[in-house]
Amino acid sequence: MAEIAKSHNFGRLTHLYVEANKIKAGGVNDLAMSPHMVNLVHLNIKSNKIGNEGLQWLAVGSIRKLKYLNVQHNVVGEDGFRVIAESENFTKLAELKIFDGNQGATTEAKNTLKRAHTLQALRFIS
Repeated sequence: MAEIAKSHNFGRLTHLYVEANKIKAGGVNDLAMSPHMVNLVHLNIKSNKIGNEGLQWLAVGSIRKLKYLNVQHNVVGEDGFRVIAESENFTKLAELKIFDGNQGATTEAKNTLKRAHTLQALRFIS
């Protein structure tokens, strides 16, 4: 992830699929803080090991245009759901895939996302 994040070649990248690549929170940090990832609108990071910390990096990083985010099977708990609900970086999300395979996918966590004022555009949750 560090090499991708550092590369000037990815400055116009809008879609990134890094499913099942053993990415941890540190890799998400590299990606989220990269000035070259600001145009990402579609991120599939399913089946990695990003956890709540990885979502926190996405919530404070430079990626602010995401319309699609898939973080299924990343051992995300209730804190991760709360991070998504409260971050201004996720205000453009129209599709979020988080529930399948995440331990924090409780009814209350789902309701937290549904009530989030920052997720005005969110139409679909699977």
